[in-house]
Amino acid sequence: MGWGQIENAGYTEVLREAPVQVLDPLICNKNPREICFKNGVTSTCYGDSGGPYVYVDPETNRYTQVGLVSYGYGSNCSGRYFIGTNTAHWFGWIQQIISATSSGQGTCQKE
Repeated sequence: MGWGQIENAGYTEVLREAPVQVLDPLICNKNPREICFKNGVTSTCYGDSGGPYVYVDPETNRYTQVGLVSYGYGSNCSGRYFIGTNTAHWFGWIQQIISATSSGQGTCQKE
């Protein structure tokens, strides 16, 4: 999902999303810090970088972030596949940073 350009025709005014498929790492990358995705219809584009790749559990409807939009292969935002940062690879570091940070506030709970 993201706020990036739409087919090089300007930026969207609404948050957009598209289903993606995770590809075998041997297809487009061999780096454990990255995940390879494809859509077949659309792609990430300028302005989408840093946005989330999320998995929605069909039983609980719970969202889990699995990656961050990084870059793609191809031109004019129509690449065959695109690369995201693998959130799981960085989970230990993220936990370490969060645990060392205190806002003095409790956690927020959904109402």
